[in-house]
Amino acid sequence: METASTKQSPKSIVEIVEEHTQVQAALDRGFYRAVLKHRAGKVPMVFMRDGKIVDVDANDIPIPDDILAEISEP
Repeated sequence: METASTKQSPKSIVEIVEEHTQVQAALDRGFYRAVLKHRAGKVPMVFMRDGKIVDVDANDIPIPDDILAEISEP
């Protein structure tokens, strides 16, 4: 049961947007890390396009320079 002292105040729109931005950035980094692993392993990435499963050469997926610099750091 929530009491006045444990009740959380609703988040502001700024907090919600900031959380979404951070989550999206983490998902992007994870995706591009997977692209790098597929490139290193010389295996295609698999996606669904128009209801069909397709193989995509990981080298055909561009990685933005800023993300590449961030995920390439040790």
